[in-house]
Amino acid sequence: MSEWFNQKEKCAGVLRIKIVWWFCIVFGRRAARFLIFFIVVCAYPFLAEARTSAKKFFGVLNEFEKRREISPTKPRVFRLIYNYALSMLDKMLSLSGRIPKNCVFFENSHDAEEFKTLVNSGKGAFLIFSHIGNFEVLGTNGAAAFGTRKPEIFALVENWSESIFRTEFLSKSKENSFHFLDVSNINIATFGHLDAELERGNLIIAAGDRLSKRAPEKFFEEIVLGKKCNLPSGVFQLAEMLKRPVFFANCAEKNGKYFATIKMAEFAKSKRRGENLAREYAAFLEKSALDTPLQWFNFFDFFKS
Repeated sequence: MSEWFNQKEKCAGVLRIKIVWWFCIVFGRRAARFLIFFIVVCAYPFLAEARTSAKKFFGVLNEFEKRREISPTKPRVFRLIYNYALSMLDKMLSLSGRIPKNCVFFENSHDAEEFKTLVNSGKGAFLIFSHIGNFEVLGTNGAAAFGTRKPEIFALVENWSESIFRTEFLSKSKENSFHFLDVSNINIATFGHLDAELERGNLIIAAGDRLSKRAPEKFFEEIVLGKKCNLPSGVFQLAEMLKRPVFFANCAEKNGKYFATIKMAEFAKSKRRGENLAREYAAFLEKSALDTPLQWFNFFDFFKS
């Protein structure tokens, strides 16, 4: 297996996506889920890398659960891949304004209240999310769920134009407060732009569980589920440099509804702040994986030997 940026998108042809989208618009989300099921059944024999990655994840998870005397999660490789395909549909539905606002909820916590207070006071923040669940749903519906004002959201991505899924999402987007910012060639001007948006009270979001394609050799080695993994040092260093409050967040689907979890980072209390921020995030990622293992959408060589 290889890093995420070396893998070709599977079942992501433009025509196939358009057919699924048309089917969803005409017959509804539930019918589209059945269509996606048959697409995944047909594609499953050809998804060798995804199957291998999923099996490795369940192996790591079960080994960790055994050591902690936690009830083992049943390895369900097909279900995990099917859930990922469903999440792609919900991303498009969310960005096109077709996910009902009352389908997104936040888990009650002190950190969630801190975030709500921060946003409503007009201040900006840096959110580090993971590829567990469906963060786009949170990004487009979070304000309604929180009862907050609606800040602009800038999602940092790499190689935007190379992703068929992303370009299709953007073409269907009616969410004018959710922006994708390609940072493949990040420089001082990019930093200034991000700082200005935070000063305006907007939100910057970035993934903390995937290495940068531009600089894959720059990482912090951390432990998740008892195994070593490499987390992108640039994300955590950027969050430190911007000197704004940092939160970890994800948004997982449960019985047709989405529940967001948010945690405020405490790295500012330490000296080696970027590295300690990554360590805090690794603990958050581990708990998220334990809570929603069937929405672990990192189909690449995440855990290192």
